[in-house]
Amino acid sequence: MRELEAIEVTTSALEPGCEQTLLIGQPHPEPILLSHFEVTALVPAPSIAALTDLRIDQVCYLMTPVSLSLIQREQHHAEKRAKRETHQLLTELIGSVPSPQLLRRFKPNRRELRQAVLDIGWKPGQQLVVTFKNCGPSVIGKISIELVLYARDLFLPAAN
Repeated sequence: MRELEAIEVTTSALEPGCEQTLLIGQPHPEPILLSHFEVTALVPAPSIAALTDLRIDQVCYLMTPVSLSLIQREQHHAEKRAKRETHQLLTELIGSVPSPQLLRRFKPNRRELRQAVLDIGWKPGQQLVVTFKNCGPSVIGKISIELVLYARDLFLPAAN
């Protein structure tokens, strides 16, 4: 499966208890796969925020709100684990400690590290609705996620 791109989705400041909804248009002329999202920023860092709605047309893909700080923490752990496993495997293969340049060449696939699995078929012309909520007691300056898109595989069932 081929990664096409990642779309950055960023909120403006959110007061405590407030929500912000963003509409994102499908950027490709053919159906694509919305594989997952990754949390790229929560400012300030200990913010309590959630993704409360994720839908295309009238179909909602979230049963309950998703804690963005939890996703961010799990992403960090998965990245560290993947780096450690790559280091160990390369050390076994070459019989010595791999150089930093060699380690950088063996980055894991983003789909292998994903924490919030979506795998949603997204057709041209459809709008994606994304809603964020500040669940904490203080203002959140910025929430940012990346929507990771892949080319649709012929082996995947058609969705929506």
